Amino acid sequence: MPCPVCKAKPREKCTLMTGHPSNKTHLARGLAAAKAPPPVSPGRAILRFLQSVTSRSLRGLFPPKQKVNAGDEARPLQNQRVK
Repeated sequence: MPCPVCKAKPREKCTLMTGHPSNKTHLARGLAAAKAPPPVSPGRAILRFLQSVTSRSLRGLFPPKQKVNAGDEARPLQNQRVK
């Protein structure tokens, strides 16, 4: 994680005001790292993307079933004339 104070790049030591490397990191760098989400591996990102795409497309192909009232399915056909 880059340091917000001295602008040190990730995996580099923080620098002092004199420009020399510091033995400790700045407090703001540690707090920023604690708030940041864990890094996402490329494989996990691809799987998450494929899951979201396939679930959306399957929902479009197979819409949810509508609920049927209890009286509707057993009701005989009435008031219809047979020709």
